[in-house]
Amino acid sequence: MEKKSTDLQHVVFETEEAGRVEAMWSSLRLNGQDVPDGWHRYAVRGGDDGWEPCSIEPFVWVNHTADIITPVDLELDKHDRMLTIRDWWFDNEPFPAE
Repeated sequence: MEKKSTDLQHVVFETEEAGRVEAMWSSLRLNGQDVPDGWHRYAVRGGDDGWEPCSIEPFVWVNHTADIITPVDLELDKHDRMLTIRDWWFDNEPFPAE
């Protein structure tokens, strides 16, 4: 299945470790062909009490909420392979927000 740009939504995260992260959100698991050249794919884990996003990780099996792509390498190895989400929201502005 080929992803279309309309299948992705701009999302902004505030994280404990890396501050603001802007990404494109998909509620589906993305594969390599869905990721544009130069972008990076990550998984978003939902909390145990629901789908509310709580962390950004390289891959999530349990409590997978979404996959995101971002043009910036989040360097998760520097942050114990995950970023803790403090706050998040969908943004209707085109990516990247100005």
